[in-house]
Amino acid sequence: MIRKASIILCLLSFVLCPASLYAQSSKMAAAYEELAIRYENRASGIQSDLSKYLKDYPQSTYDSEVHFMQGVLYAEQSRWSTSESTFRLVAPGSLSRAHYADYLFYRGYVLLMLQDYDRAARLMDRLRKMDTPYQLRATYYYGYLQYRMEKYDAALEVFLSLEHVADLDATVPYYVTQICYQNGEYMDASERAADLLEQQPDATYAGELHRMMGEILFHKGDYHQAYSHLSAYAEAAKDKKVPAVRKDIYLLGRAAYATQHYQQAVKQLKDVEDLKDVISEDACLVLGHAYRQLGETEQAKLAYQAAAAYGLTDRVKEEALYNYTLCTYERSTAIGESVKAFTDYLKAYPDGIHHDQVYALLADAFRHSKNYQAALSALDSIPNPTTDLLATKQWLRYQLGTDAFMQSKMDLCREWMTAIIDNPSDGTAHTTEAYYWRAESNYRLRDYTAAQSDLTAYMSSADVAHSPNRHAADYLAGYTAFALADYEAAKTHFLHYADTPSETHDPIWLDVLNRIGDCYFNARAFRSAIEYYGVVAAESATGADYALFQRGYALGLLHEYGDKISSMQSLVERYPKSDYADDGLYEMARAYLQQDNNEQAISAYNRLLTAYPRSGLARRSSLERAMIYSNLADTVSAIEAYKHTIEHFPATDEAYTALGALEALYIGSNQIDAYLAYTKELTRLNMQVATPADSLHFAAAELQYLQGNYQSATVALQNYLNDYCAGGRNCTQAQYYLADAYYRLGDKPNALTAYKDLCAITGNPYMLEGTLRAAELTYDAADYAKASEYFYKLLELAPDREHTDIARLGVLRCAYYLNQYQTTIDIASQILADSPSDDVAKEARYNRAKAHISLGEWGSALPDLQRLAQALQTAIGAECKYLVAEYYYLNELYDQSETEIMQLAQSNTQQQYWLARALILLSDINVARGDIFQAKQYLLSLQANYVLQDDIQQRVANKLAILEAPQENTNDTIPQ
Repeated sequence: MIRKASIILCLLSFVLCPASLYAQSSKMAAAYEELAIRYENRASGIQSDLSKYLKDYPQSTYDSEVHFMQGVLYAEQSRWSTSESTFRLVAPGSLSRAHYADYLFYRGYVLLMLQDYDRAARLMDRLRKMDTPYQLRATYYYGYLQYRMEKYDAALEVFLSLEHVADLDATVPYYVTQICYQNGEYMDASERAADLLEQQPDATYAGELHRMMGEILFHKGDYHQAYSHLSAYAEAAKDKKVPAVRKDIYLLGRAAYATQHYQQAVKQLKDVEDLKDVISEDACLVLGHAYRQLGETEQAKLAYQAAAAYGLTDRVKEEALYNYTLCTYERSTAIGESVKAFTDYLKAYPDGIHHDQVYALLADAFRHSKNYQAALSALDSIPNPTTDLLATKQWLRYQLGTDAFMQSKMDLCREWMTAIIDNPSDGTAHTTEAYYWRAESNYRLRDYTAAQSDLTAYMSSADVAHSPNRHAADYLAGYTAFALADYEAAKTHFLHYADTPSETHDPIWLDVLNRIGDCYFNARAFRSAIEYYGVVAAESATGADYALFQRGYALGLLHEYGDKISSMQSLVERYPKSDYADDGLYEMARAYLQQDNNEQAISAYNRLLTAYPRSGLARRSSLERAMIYSNLADTVSAIEAYKHTIEHFPATDEAYTALGALEALYIGSNQIDAYLAYTKELTRLNMQVATPADSLHFAAAELQYLQGNYQSATVALQNYLNDYCAGGRNCTQAQYYLADAYYRLGDKPNALTAYKDLCAITGNPYMLEGTLRAAELTYDAADYAKASEYFYKLLELAPDREHTDIARLGVLRCAYYLNQYQTTIDIASQILADSPSDDVAKEARYNRAKAHISLGEWGSALPDLQRLAQALQTAIGAECKYLVAEYYYLNELYDQSETEIMQLAQSNTQQQYWLARALILLSDINVARGDIFQAKQYLLSLQANYVLQDDIQQRVANKLAILEAPQENTNDTIPQ
């Protein structure tokens, strides 16, 4: 209608204005003729000139011709959509005959490229029936379009008519071959494909021919030839940079496995896109088989796990679950997948084809499982267990018990060993050792009577001679009897231990000699004690300082004071930092007094007061030194010495004793005014002379405390302190009693207040304990800043190694919680430089490593982490192993990181949390390597098997969400 209206308007215009319209029409026609010539020659700028023509002559009768030319030019530029839009403006009936044929061909081709096959086929069908130069090509494209529309019979008829056309012999035979294949004529297709590959091995469609041949040969069972052809197809697809067909990747992987090309099988099967169908399911199963053949059990386990999870084909699921079970049996971890795999298989397939094999492995599998608790729970659910399974129960209990012992969980160890002892019907193979470990646990829980009873049962066992703990049992029995003050029995056990061949410099052997010495000492057999102490004292080893002290002390009891002095002198000179050095000087002074050598005694006391002013013996030494001066009638020196005691140790019993002696000296020397003047200064030292009322009230309050009536004692002691302190002789004692009473009542706030008040009393004898308790209570209240101050004060007061270690550890922990990372590092380094005990060293290294990590100093943390990671049974050891793996991961050393993770996974650790964190990290490693399949399987394994209630499942869910999020596909192409 629009075109008719335009023609009418033109005619009207011609009638109304004939001369002008004629001129315009001639100009329009001339312009068109010029454009037509330029179009045929594809002149430069023709496209823009065609657009300009339509703009200049909007009502041109040549508009269809111009649109046609535009459409052709767009097609030649492969601008298919623009070309089709332009062709829609063409009225085909107004085109010249030559252009009409061009129009049918070009528009048909454009529609083919736009995959509008049906419309394209109609145009090509019309054109192929016309006598034009396009007839042959139109026929070919018509056949091709039928092929693309899967109308194979129609396509085959066309292609067979063109099969011997010289210009088409490079492509038509290929499509004939394809149609034979699609129609299931595999013999014909195979022969044709083979001929084509022989004639044209480098043809562009050679890859497709290899694909067809590969599929046909695979289904015929000729896997070697199938593998060859499918490999060639995969290479061709790679060269063309197009994705290979998913089904053929799968078949190539299957063929590779069948021909023992296991590495290639793994490569191809892992590339099969997961569409949750039977192909994905079977691909995972065969992938697992390939990994098994390569000896890569861990990867096989993950593949079988994936195959079993689909549950689409019962045969595949059973085979996958069975093989997954075998893999977990070979490489189980503490997550518990092995136990779950065995029980899941037996539950799902109680009469399965592999039932007998699984049941035959069951007992051994539960022993292989590193999640002993899960294994034991599974065993408890099995009705009518066999003798082997009952024995396995006992074995699992034993493993759980010894593991609890290694983690210092003595109550738990005792429970597991009791379960072994109380269930002899399950088996007695571990009963003897259970008695030993229960004895160890009871001893460490200070239940010495129970420990002794267990040791008696252990040593009376029929197979004790073959026990690996027999030698250690004598050591434990000796200490147990010693703790019960049964020194004769202790000596017997220690002597038996010492008589067993061992390294003479072994620290335990030397410790035993010291204990034998102690047993003789307590039996007052001092000569024998001296002999054993002497052996240890001759060694420069742990315990030698104690041996020197005890040897000297025993010599003093035999009145051999010269030898006692010599032994104590050796102690002080060889071990000046020993906890016994101050005791040595004190006993040396006492020995000199026994020899009436007052001068040397005073010298020894002076050495003690100078070298160890915080020693608990300092105030006694100060008082006794003053007494020597007094006995020597050296009044001036005695007065000064007594004042030293009062002023350095105020408010102590020694200070009040010194005050009484000082009063006597001043009176005896007629210096009453000087004494009275001195007593006026006592208020600055919180001292005053006690009154009878003071003493009576204190005695009443003290009695309540000593009788254990702590609630009543707190009231009486607080009243006494309010009425008579500060300054009374009993104030310090009362303040200590009050703090201790509150502490025993569990009233921590009031206890802390009382201990703080106690610590404020200068020179009190309870300063050490008060500071320790104040530090403990503030730490428990999470007041780490204040606790740190108390721990630092405790470090200043510490008279021995034990208190020094406590103070340093307190500072260390507070600094850690306060995020004072450099302080943490510094104090930890101080601790480690002083040869601490194993437990203290472990905590120091751990805190130092974590502080370095917080500061981003992973390299500095690594040595501590590696050392701590050797004890994988402990939480700290497992965490540090994980952190070592994380260090390597962060530095992109993925192989080293994986090695650390697998060492943790294959250890016997029960630290499931850190093992799970390590497996999540292993998933991250696989993501970094581009192996998304394995990354997901590690996470899915955790999701299925991890049962502890913590943050692991959420971490897994977050990781899976990222991996399963839709990814942009940059390889999508429109099939041609």
